[in-house]
Amino acid sequence: MDSDLANKISVPDYEASQWLQAGEFPMDQVPTGLRRWLDSGGMLTRRLKKCCGPGFRLRLLEQRPAMANELNGGGLCREISLECGPLRTIFARSLIPSATLVVYPWLAELAENPLGETLAEKPRMKRSGFSFAIVSPGQPLYAAALPPGAETPPVLYTRRSQFRLDDHPLWVCEVFLPAICLCQESRG
Repeated sequence: MDSDLANKISVPDYEASQWLQAGEFPMDQVPTGLRRWLDSGGMLTRRLKKCCGPGFRLRLLEQRPAMANELNGGGLCREISLECGPLRTIFARSLIPSATLVVYPWLAELAENPLGETLAEKPRMKRSGFSFAIVSPGQPLYAAALPPGAETPPVLYTRRSQFRLDDHPLWVCEVFLPAICLCQESRG
């Protein structure tokens, strides 16, 4: 994909009120149990599998054409939850431009397979650094992230990054739900 074209495909900031780079985000104000998940690299799916053991589940919530306010230029929106037993711990929304899907059609066929782990196996995959935001009730991402009937915390913490396969972009936004703090990783 031509890099000029990649720059014209953009993800609007409707998801959160303000995205901040790692050095600008007040990570010291994030609850400690949540910070170790929010402020870490690597693939969340692998960490949660290790933490949850057989209770881990990736659930495909929805896969549909991306709306104009989600992804300029069209494409696919994939929403999943990462669960530990009965608890939703992470909500993730992936936005994949049409031009990326033309070259990598398998991205539309992941079903309940983890996107991050699949991308990590690709030799020419690159991932950007994270930007972070706090979402509040009334914002679309907040409502999408919570399962029906869930308690509504005052805020939810989220991060997003861009993946590139060769020069073809896609974006992932991960929302950390309160139940993530219940997941205890082994220190050994």
